[in-house]
Amino acid sequence: MEPTILHPSTVPADYVKEGADWLCVFNPRVQRVMDVKLHTHYSVHRVIGSVRFSPDSSRIAIGYDGGVAICSPDGTSMVADRNYVRSVAFSSDCTLLAAASEDNLIRVWDVLSTELLHTLLDHSREVYALDFILNSQTLLSASGDRTIRVWSLTSSPPTHTVLAIASDQNQKNTGITALSASPDGRYAAAGSSGGTIRVWDLKTGSAIVEWKAHDDQIYSISWSRAGLISGGLDRVLKKWEVELGDDPSGRCERAMPHESYVLSTTAIQHGLMKRAVTGSINGTLQMWDLKSSELLFCVMGHRNSVTSVDLSLDGTYVISGSGDGDARICTFFLQCMRRAWPYGL
Repeated sequence: MEPTILHPSTVPADYVKEGADWLCVFNPRVQRVMDVKLHTHYSVHRVIGSVRFSPDSSRIAIGYDGGVAICSPDGTSMVADRNYVRSVAFSSDCTLLAAASEDNLIRVWDVLSTELLHTLLDHSREVYALDFILNSQTLLSASGDRTIRVWSLTSSPPTHTVLAIASDQNQKNTGITALSASPDGRYAAAGSSGGTIRVWDLKTGSAIVEWKAHDDQIYSISWSRAGLISGGLDRVLKKWEVELGDDPSGRCERAMPHESYVLSTTAIQHGLMKRAVTGSINGTLQMWDLKSSELLFCVMGHRNSVTSVDLSLDGTYVISGSGDGDARICTFFLQCMRRAWPYGL
């Protein structure tokens, strides 16, 4: 399949919306029911590796080269990290923020006080991805050392168990580069630099199914009520049908080719709507209908790769982080409805 390429020079003028330093190009083959607006942006003047909404959308975390910014209606708090931050994650109760960086460490802060609570140091290579599961005191981490670690933050110091990929320990290109917990918190899906997805049962500590998912490195996995999606350097966003019963399996349900590398993914189900947003190395943000595999529109404005994207829980807002040092917040809304950005920034 050839990718759908939307460019202002190739679509009718009515399908282009332009702002001061951004524009949105809508797909003329798809009924236009949504509109897009850029509300604000944060500049940290360093390469951004990860952005994340808190589960209640009251805060935003921006992980960048040298620190983490926690933004809220009351202002922005900065916490120091000596290295490039690859991943940030809020606990489900919004009280904890974890950040993983290239020094192989994971740091956990209290969100309100910004006090550093824990430094987790057992990975032997850089940590690429983090995710909390539902109880807010269990943190998952994925690393280039080919392991997932399950951290219990209730003990002092925190303890962990290791989920190793034993069959791959003597093979190259098997570092775990992407990670996402299932909505019920029982499973974790991990993507490797070799293009394989594995699903782990967190109760038993075993990998219950694996399959060759992409032809190149997987950069991002997102598991939500909308399903499991993944994207990577083979320039394809894929939606997976995952069977976790007596005969577990993973089957590609939808494949959505891109013009360039897919570096970040996020998805949401709101009512019957199932949509995904991807960020690419060409600096674009794209919105996809996961039921039809149609590209709805793309947003241009970043001056470098979009390294991370995240949707708010209701699917109304998206934040994107880029190598240009900017984190931008857009809102999506039905054309007959408009919502104000609550931060007033």
